[in-house]
Amino acid sequence: MEKSPPNTVRGPWLEHHFKPASFLSLTRSPYAVAEGIRRREGHSVERAARHWTIANQIMLDDLERLDDALLLNYEDLCADPSKEMTRVTRFLKIDPYPDQFLREILPIHNVTEQPSLIKDFNASSLERLSADDIRRIEDIAGEVMSRLGYEFFTG
Repeated sequence: MEKSPPNTVRGPWLEHHFKPASFLSLTRSPYAVAEGIRRREGHSVERAARHWTIANQIMLDDLERLDDALLLNYEDLCADPSKEMTRVTRFLKIDPYPDQFLREILPIHNVTEQPSLIKDFNASSLERLSADDIRRIEDIAGEVMSRLGYEFFTG
């Protein structure tokens, strides 16, 4: 198991060097990602949106070439953790993940820095974006957003 963001763009190399390899790819709304990068790292929304776009474009292109890959998204995982973990365990051909663990408060990294149930924090990220921020994110990330099925908030 390896989850470093830089390895998002190394799928084919990892597959070549680590056989057999299975890949779980996870996406998240570009609005939330860009807001988080700006808040934590101080980068512009445009830079954060370009980062999201490039990383997700490479990941999507790689998914077409990888032998064993599953695409997930943060929003579905938060909305129905049991369903998504069933998808993961079936894909990996491993024992089911106990549902009771999905209903526990976890000491996870999140914007509140407090232990939490699995929860979608996108709404609080969206609240910190202006209409102009949203438009700029969509201008930069729009094509990849469409490929991933993310809705646009403007126009």
